[in-house]
Amino acid sequence: MKSKIKVTQYRTVVIPILVSFVLFFIVGDAVLKGIENHFIQHMRELSINLGRGYSYSIEKSLGAEAIYESLIEDKLLTASETTGNYTNFTNRDALIEYALALRVDEINLYDSQGNLLMSTDLNFTNWKAFHGHPIYGFIQSSDRTMVEPIRENVVTKVRYKYGYYKLAQGNIVQIGLKADRIEEVTGSLNPSRALNDILNNNSNIQAACYIPSSSTNTTCVNKSDDFDVDTLVFDLIYVNNTQVDGHISTFDSSVYVLYVPVMVQNQRVGTLYLHHYMNDQNLALREFTNLGVSVLAIVYALIAYIFILNTHKNKQLGVVAYMDELTQLPNASYLQNTFETFASHHIEGKAVVLVNIEEFRTINTAYGYQGGDEVLKEVASRLRSLSNQQHQLFRWEGDRFIFLVDEVKRKEDLMKFNQSIIQQFNNAFSIENIKKNIRVRLSMVKLTRKITLSQAVQKALITLDYGPSFDNSIVEFDDNIAQTMRRELTIVDELQDIIEGNHTQRLFMVFQPIFDTNTQKVISIEALARFNSFTLGSVNPNEFIEIAEKHHLIYELGKIIFQQSLDFVAQLKSMGNDSIRVAVNVSGIQLVHDHFVEDVLSMLNEFGLNGHHCEIEITESVLMQDLQRVNGILEQLQSHGIVISIDDFGTGYSSFFTLSELNVNILKINRSFVRQIYHAENDQKIIAREIIQMAHKLGLKIVAEEVEYEKEYLYLVLNRCDYIQGYYFSRPLIPEQCIEFLNNKKMI
Repeated sequence: MKSKIKVTQYRTVVIPILVSFVLFFIVGDAVLKGIENHFIQHMRELSINLGRGYSYSIEKSLGAEAIYESLIEDKLLTASETTGNYTNFTNRDALIEYALALRVDEINLYDSQGNLLMSTDLNFTNWKAFHGHPIYGFIQSSDRTMVEPIRENVVTKVRYKYGYYKLAQGNIVQIGLKADRIEEVTGSLNPSRALNDILNNNSNIQAACYIPSSSTNTTCVNKSDDFDVDTLVFDLIYVNNTQVDGHISTFDSSVYVLYVPVMVQNQRVGTLYLHHYMNDQNLALREFTNLGVSVLAIVYALIAYIFILNTHKNKQLGVVAYMDELTQLPNASYLQNTFETFASHHIEGKAVVLVNIEEFRTINTAYGYQGGDEVLKEVASRLRSLSNQQHQLFRWEGDRFIFLVDEVKRKEDLMKFNQSIIQQFNNAFSIENIKKNIRVRLSMVKLTRKITLSQAVQKALITLDYGPSFDNSIVEFDDNIAQTMRRELTIVDELQDIIEGNHTQRLFMVFQPIFDTNTQKVISIEALARFNSFTLGSVNPNEFIEIAEKHHLIYELGKIIFQQSLDFVAQLKSMGNDSIRVAVNVSGIQLVHDHFVEDVLSMLNEFGLNGHHCEIEITESVLMQDLQRVNGILEQLQSHGIVISIDDFGTGYSSFFTLSELNVNILKINRSFVRQIYHAENDQKIIAREIIQMAHKLGLKIVAEEVEYEKEYLYLVLNRCDYIQGYYFSRPLIPEQCIEFLNNKKMI
């Protein structure tokens, strides 16, 4: 009986205990595994989101670095081409000054054989490119441009990034930027910064790496010395060689590894690697089992903290990447991203409006960059008042802002919006307590299908450069502006060709006689430049002279005009006509050039002439540039016997009071006053007579231009006009015709 009772008790007590223990073990094991699986799954999702967030940060860093390097290359190519095509340096100081203006560190000029002609670096002289050097290879190639990776200068041992441009005659322009300037920016964009952020903000991550898909140049940061980089590189190469569209994560008892692809413009460029040691996690699992809900609360609090920190960090990175620091407006990078969506559909009624501040460089010069920055912030503030969903405002670059205009159904609405932009500049700006009016120009480009942002901005810039130039105006891009640009560039190319000594016959002179009314003799001839383009035919002098001034060709072109004019006077002198002088028109740019007086005297001497054979004509606007300086130059010219005349007098800003202080000899009455003589019914309405009388009181001579009718001639003679020029006597003549005319008239 006792045995049965014992058996019963054993069965009723021990077996349930065993069963309960087994069940408890099974349930406990299941709970533990469930907790472990839940924890692991939660950590996996957390790490993936974290990895994706930092992958996005690396993507932005790489994108910004690529854009910066592209801008650097564009700057080098543009600077080298501009230096080669549009600038002629006569000394090293001018080259250094130009380098400062371009904000580059070095400019070197080579001939077609690789011999150094001039350099901004004193340590870099008498050098020639040798076989194997990049310059030597560039000379041998057919390329016009080249940009090198950063390298060490073989002479100075300073690291530079160089850009090259090859001129038509084979000469080479080399522009250099110091590597430390470039790397100061690219260093801040390097993925290592994002990797350090990962370690600094995530205690569980022991190591983080980024490896590009196209190279083995792995960037790693880690917290422990026992981190095996060689093994890590092997694993990353394996992952990069697999077709992965998402993430890969692996667990074992001690290590958790996460691989996240890094994408730029939908292309995989590398992999982000995150490495966790699991010791703390295993301890946390045991503590979680013992503490239960308390541990879960801590874990969830930690997860929330990490998510908030990650979200805040990504927000900060987004602000840095897409916000202009000075104006707090969306920047060009954000505009690029926005434009792709903006122009992807429903293109009708959309436009890009570029706002350009006129003469902003002058503001920086007069008030410093701090004053310029204050102006930009005020401009941004005023324009921001017009920004909304239909009119999105961005700071493009420098002193230029861009509006993306959306869903404009009527052209009148678009023009009304543009007018509202201009109205923002009606009130003066305050710069260092000084009120100053800021002038702007708007260029507008209506969007078409498949247009890119760069194309739209390029058209807007073309409109600014080649469209009608009026302050506070709006110009819309059209085919006529594009045609104007092409015409101007054609003229620039051909004028540059002439300056370089090619096809010089395309630029030639005609001469119009000027008669002395007292002696009835030709006292002088005015030299008038003519230009026949290969592709455009005869080009109006006003057009090609204005273009030459705009593109900084006028001084060299003016020297050619002087040489042809003085050469003809020398011919007349050899034929016995020694009393005639030639009048040459000179722009303000030419007159204030450092070597102008020296060059004029040198050319006179070259042709065996003296100052009495030369007359220089300037306009009233030249006097307004720097009256004291200009007057000093005129005094130098007069001291050598050169006659000074003011052309088109009466249309500018000078007064007779100002003339009394100027070193001039002759006033040329504007043609509008001569026309009054023919058309005026009342003699009292003719202003020419008063101009003649006032000029004589100041001891000045008078030339009446474009005299065509006998009535005009007789009136001018009656009122003691000194000299007559115009079709009444002769039209402009080529040299052979001019010689024949002078001989036939026998008025010398």
